Amino acid sequence: MLQMRPNLDYLDQLDQINSQADKQARREQGLDSGDSEEGSENEEVDEEALG
Repeated sequence: MLQMRPNLDYLDQLDQINSQADKQARREQGLDSGDSEEGSENEEVDEEALG
């Protein structure tokens, strides 16, 4: 079990990095305001996949 702890921390960091990069990419493409609903759905799916 002790070996899984750093793994979870790593996945958590990765999730934060991915969500930040996702927001930045959407801003660059100019979709941030238009696809906000779709974006939140995608984030929920990501969390379920990690869990």
